[in-house]
Amino acid sequence: MDIATAKAQLADAALPPGWKLCSPAEGLALAAQLRREVRPGHALHQASFIALAKRGSCEDVLFAIEADQTNALSLALVRLTWHVPRHTGSFPWAERFTSVDHWLGRCAA
Repeated sequence: MDIATAKAQLADAALPPGWKLCSPAEGLALAAQLRREVRPGHALHQASFIALAKRGSCEDVLFAIEADQTNALSLALVRLTWHVPRHTGSFPWAERFTSVDHWLGRCAA
């Protein structure tokens, strides 16, 4: 799966209630916010990503994580904190998914 495929799958999917696709500008802005929030020690610290979808009334954003040495794109549901942490660690909270269907299944649970 690549980013274009993930975007196409999301566009064709029935998104969970409250979720909407990100515009290109919104996707870049949310990715920039995530870059500000992740610190050394966070699983996404060295990753390249772009926002694909967000939940309207909260900080939950679905990001595509660009392929790494395994050459496999993954997705991450991230709860942005909207501040820059002063420490290393696991904030913002993130959960990884292997596909759009995997994420949709978790949302339905």
